[in-house]
Amino acid sequence: MKNEKIQIIEASTILGLRPTGVEMMPKRLMEEGLQKLAEKNQVIKIKNMNYLYTTLRDKSGIINSETIIEFSKLLKKELKKTLENGLFPLIIGGDCSILLGIMPALKEIAESGLITFDAHSDYYMGFESETGEAADMDIAIITGKGPEYLTNIDNMKPYVREEHVIHIGQRDEEEVKEYNASKIEDSMINMYTLKSILKMGIEKTAESVIEKMNHTDAGEFWVHFDTDVINDTENPAVDYRLAGGLSFQECERILKKLMETGKISGISISIYNPLLDKDHAVSGKLVKLIKNILDIQ
Repeated sequence: MKNEKIQIIEASTILGLRPTGVEMMPKRLMEEGLQKLAEKNQVIKIKNMNYLYTTLRDKSGIINSETIIEFSKLLKKELKKTLENGLFPLIIGGDCSILLGIMPALKEIAESGLITFDAHSDYYMGFESETGEAADMDIAIITGKGPEYLTNIDNMKPYVREEHVIHIGQRDEEEVKEYNASKIEDSMINMYTLKSILKMGIEKTAESVIEKMNHTDAGEFWVHFDTDVINDTENPAVDYRLAGGLSFQECERILKKLMETGKISGISISIYNPLLDKDHAVSGKLVKLIKNILDIQ
């Protein structure tokens, strides 16, 4: 992909998580080599509202909900403009709540799907989460599960249909049971858990995902890559760690196959915490992964 077709958008919000360092992700990745991708198109920086962060829960048990809505509308506006200009968006988070700005922007243009790589189901309901963090529940919210004020911003519920979501790499099943939380497998979301991927193999998993993409009426798909999907031994730079996971190489193989379909409209990356990566070992690999899947030098 040519550099001039790529538009980097910085979305350094931590409103759906905690102010522990995830907000520094764009700066670190730019320093690590992504800056070269921004030479043709100036980086768009969404005004973050992290200074308004609070741990107070609203009536549904969610923190920062009003501010998340405001931030999501800003992100939605810029993303829609980027897509209408014919550019390929690369959104650097922040936490997973950025999907509340991404998926509505896509829906305003055309019916779209989502392929999300994540160690967690992100399908909790408000008080099921110990913290009330929206990053525990972003997949539920964007598919219409949760309080109306979050699921129906600008009267667009659902931002993406369940059957148009493909979830790759979940390995938090035991935690979901422990908290007696809502089960993503009870929805129509297409699931490829870590266990099923290891059983099928990477190549067959990629083929199966592409087959599902081709058998929906979603025109294009957005890829959301939560870095905690990567094996904990290769990427310990996340706030909520889980043993196991896919390797960088395995993730790259699947992502390259997806890009080859020509149906990927953009990519977002979230959750990596630079403060947990003092020697830059993880950030270097992340930038290499991004460059490889976008086929740029």
